[in-house]
Amino acid sequence: MIVIKTEEFIEYLVSLSANMTVYAPLKQRDQTVFDILKNGDVIQLDYGMTMLSPTRFLFPPRETIFNAENMVKESSNSYIITAKEISPGLLPNKQVIAGIHPHDMHAVLVLDKVFLSGGFVDEAYRCRRENTVIVVMNQTQVWDTCFSRSMGTGPFFNLTEGCDLILTWLGRELLAEPVSESGEDMIKSIKSRKANSMDMAAKDEAESRTASLFKKEFNTNELPELLMRNQDHVIWRMIAEDRCLGCTNCTMVCPTCFCYNTEDENSINLSSTRRARYWASCQELNFAKVHGGNFRASRAARLRQFVTHKLSTWVEQFGCFGCVGCGRCMYWCPTNIDLVDIAKTIAGDVGI
Repeated sequence: MIVIKTEEFIEYLVSLSANMTVYAPLKQRDQTVFDILKNGDVIQLDYGMTMLSPTRFLFPPRETIFNAENMVKESSNSYIITAKEISPGLLPNKQVIAGIHPHDMHAVLVLDKVFLSGGFVDEAYRCRRENTVIVVMNQTQVWDTCFSRSMGTGPFFNLTEGCDLILTWLGRELLAEPVSESGEDMIKSIKSRKANSMDMAAKDEAESRTASLFKKEFNTNELPELLMRNQDHVIWRMIAEDRCLGCTNCTMVCPTCFCYNTEDENSINLSSTRRARYWASCQELNFAKVHGGNFRASRAARLRQFVTHKLSTWVEQFGCFGCVGCGRCMYWCPTNIDLVDIAKTIAGDVGI
């Protein structure tokens, strides 16, 4: 581990942005937004939370899957269609995501399970993931709705895989822990000193202080089983009818939601087609509409789907929770629906 000057690391990111795409937490008016770093931007490493997670730079809201053109006309009424699928050449060059919080880094690991494991590998995601250097910034602030400590995803990142460099804010200095060769390369050109016992003690103190700031906590033991046993609990209907607007905010800001839909755009002379995919939401009325009907026609069923998928069935699917405890879904819900309170209410009613 080494210690580097905060100002010098920021200057290094600015220099990188001249040759590659660098995403960083930027100060924009009265909030922090992850965006492309440009000359003159103010980087804010000690931020609280961003509305949208930087996971969208790996799984963007909209992207082209392939382009197809009528290349050869065989006869008067038939064509050979040649599809140009997504490949590394169609995707951005190497990019850097700097300053991602531990819970969002865990969200990346969750998406890795979704898109890179099992019998199908999503090539677009794989290409972006392999061409991205990720720098984790341990939390120094905790928003009221954040409960990453309960989910085991924060406030500090304690894994030694998945990212490339882990930083801990020490004020004018940063404690830097390289995790990969890319992380090692990042700090080679920055003036540094070897971390000492005082630096390590400062890190432990910072982690303890940040952990004490959490206002929302709950017990996740037996939670998946609890929710599965209570799919008919009255709370689903009560909250859905009294408060849920079906606006989809919760799914749009969630860093682990992976549902998408596709659409084809044809040229006016039908000589070419572009297929794109875009984020979809299980909270949309027509999301579950299939031939023969809608298997989640009620708002209560859609609300239950969101909560139980994140905190229960995801475990069976991917071996982990689908919720990382960032708290975005609650913070940006216009009627303050709280999935932690829902789980606590169910647990209280059954005597847990």
